[in-house]
Amino acid sequence: MKKQHGESAPENNTRAKVSVGRIIGKSALAFSVTLGIGLVPAAAVTAGAVAVARPEHTKELLYALKGDLTPAEQAIRDAGEKAMGVDVPVRCAPIPQTQEGVHINGYTHMKDGPLPAAIRMEDQACDGFMRVVSRQEPFSEDEVKAVAASVGSATHEYVHARWNTSDESLTDCYAFQNSYYMTIAAGAAPEVADQIAGTIAVERPKVAPAEYKTSPECRADGAQDLGYDIAYFPIVS
Repeated sequence: MKKQHGESAPENNTRAKVSVGRIIGKSALAFSVTLGIGLVPAAAVTAGAVAVARPEHTKELLYALKGDLTPAEQAIRDAGEKAMGVDVPVRCAPIPQTQEGVHINGYTHMKDGPLPAAIRMEDQACDGFMRVVSRQEPFSEDEVKAVAASVGSATHEYVHARWNTSDESLTDCYAFQNSYYMTIAAGAAPEVADQIAGTIAVERPKVAPAEYKTSPECRADGAQDLGYDIAYFPIVS
C-alpha cells in the first residue's frame, strides 16, 4: 500500500520506537526472483545473513573503510547518505552462500562502541543496484523483480545502520518506506522509484520468513509509519 501527500523528501525522524542491537545485523530477505544462479528450481530467493558478532568483525570493518570505492560502492553509499542521512561504508564482494535455498545479498556490521557501522553487499546485488542509477524509463516485467530485489537489499542494510536496530521486522517495515527514496537518491525518475517500491511492496511479503514479517502497525498511520509524504507499505494478500 502506498500513501502519498506530495513529493517532499523524508526527514530523518521516526514516530516508532526501535530496538538497539550491537550484533552484526541480518540483512534483507528480498523476494523470489529469477537470477539464473540455480539455487532454487526456476528461481532464487535473495536473503540476508543470520550472523552474530564474530572474530573478523574488526577486520571486516577495516576492509570496508579502506581503499578506493568501485562505482557501485560509491553509488550505494551516496544514495544511502542522501536518502537516510547517514554515511556508511559499503563494500561489494562475494559472500559465502551457506544457507540452502537462499541467496545472501548482504549484511550489516552494526555500530558497536567506537566501531562504526559498515555494509557488505554481494557483487550481484551491487550490479542490480547500478541499474537504477539515473534510470529514467521503467523496467520491463522480466527485469524489475531482480532490480527491485537489489534495491530492497541495499535499503534494508541502510535501515539497519541508520536506526542501529537488529529487529528484522522493524527493519523491513522501514525499508518498505525508504525504498522509494533510495531509488530517487540514485538519480532514477519518480516513475522508476514507484515501480521499484511497488514491486517490493507486492513481492517481498510473499516470501518473508517469520522474523522478517512486518507488524500490523506497519501501515499508513500505524505506529511504525515514519510519516513520509510518499511511502509504500507491504501488501499482504
